[in-house]
Amino acid sequence: MGDVIPNTAETGTVAVPVVTNTPTTTATPPPTTTVPTTTTTVPPITTPVTEWQEGATHKVGDLVTYDGAQYRCIPAHTAYAPDWTPPLTPALCSVSEASTGQCKPRPNPS
Repeated sequence: MGDVIPNTAETGTVAVPVVTNTPTTTATPPPTTTVPTTTTTVPPITTPVTEWQEGATHKVGDLVTYDGAQYRCIPAHTAYAPDWTPPLTPALCSVSEASTGQCKPRPNPS
């Protein structure tokens, strides 16, 4: 706001605000900066592949090879008997996508 003229009893004047056109200062915003996008490449999780053996203990997702094919273990288990080979136990192992180029679905229990 501008200057105000005081009220003086001797002159009989009343205070009247005086408005002056003071230029308004506007700040120029800083230039926009772009934050570079950071991308992180997560290396694939690799599971070591081991040869199937009787008596071996396997975790879910372990990869084993047997008779030239690669299998992925479905549940955690121990291969207790020689006839628990991956091709004979589809409830325990499925053919790995690395072996066939595609994923073989789990067999449905009948």
